[in-house]
Amino acid sequence: MNIFEACVITSIPVGAIIGASLGKSYGIFVKIGATLAGGIVGSFAGWIYGFLIIFFMSVVGVLWTAVNKSEPLYENEKASKDATRNGAKTGIIGIIGAAILGFLTGWHYGIIFLISWAMFGAFLTVLSGYFTKS
Repeated sequence: MNIFEACVITSIPVGAIIGASLGKSYGIFVKIGATLAGGIVGSFAGWIYGFLIIFFMSVVGVLWTAVNKSEPLYENEKASKDATRNGAKTGIIGIIGAAILGFLTGWHYGIIFLISWAMFGAFLTVLSGYFTKS
């Protein structure tokens, strides 16, 4: 499973739950429509979040390589697959954690968690690639 698949598959039910919670007081047909619309919007949001994780991984990887004056981290196929697997886990944890935090406290805290977890997860992925290379 790649990073986009992990983020999209996780964000579809989260978006559907959010849509259902927004349309719960308007009747059954609006609730069904809001659930379907939430799933569609959730898949698009998951794709954007996957792109954000890959972007942060590339930024952190380039900065890590420049600061340490080392070779590129992902030279072989195994290292690249390990980074993809770690990035996919980052996406799943970020989306589910942001949904839980958003329902419990407020959506602005959920979005802050989502973006900060993407950056932290990208850092951990690059760090794990550095230590498995050595």
